[in-house]
Amino acid sequence: MLKIIFFNEIKIENGGICFQSSNGHIYYAGRYRGTVYIANDTLPSTYQDIFIAEIDSNGNSIMANRLGCTGDKTEVTCITTHGNDIYVAGDFQGQLLGPSDTLNYIGGNTDAFIAKFGFPCTTGINEISQNSNASLLIFPNPTNNFLNISSQKISMKHVDVLNILGQTVFQKQISPDNLHNTQLNVSFLTPGVYIIQATDNNNIIRAKFIKL
Repeated sequence: MLKIIFFNEIKIENGGICFQSSNGHIYYAGRYRGTVYIANDTLPSTYQDIFIAEIDSNGNSIMANRLGCTGDKTEVTCITTHGNDIYVAGDFQGQLLGPSDTLNYIGGNTDAFIAKFGFPCTTGINEISQNSNASLLIFPNPTNNFLNISSQKISMKHVDVLNILGQTVFQKQISPDNLHNTQLNVSFLTPGVYIIQATDNNNIIRAKFIKL
């Protein structure tokens, strides 16, 4: 049986990203202009916004939500789930507007973001994070192969890559010749959101990155 979910009056730019969770639900995210009508949900846009929609295994629309953005370079690069939470990652310019908080663009071409939608599908001030941790500089972000890591705050003894469950998936010991800079080859990682954890004798600092 074919069932089509109607997305009415929507201008989707550069397509979107689709993900199927273990419960069979489909999650679709992308950027859009104008107003989108998804089942019973109406999502107006501020300029070039991000939408996320959930559809169950029978093709029924479960929910739709949005992140507003005031810039013209908004992109969704990753979507995944864990439990009842939905994670959307990408990059933006201007301001990223959640229901109760705002992220401001810092500089460069674009800034990266990770948004966590809980159940019910809302985004709070502690649930949007931006890769602007001055203690740990990681670039390029997002990346599909090499990730450069730099910290002037600590002398890194080792660097761990954690998944969103907090599990270590990779660890690198840092050469004593250069304890403030290193490079990781992350090409083997499955696309998604990860955490870099840099450790010295007394301190741990973290930053998030996106593997394409």
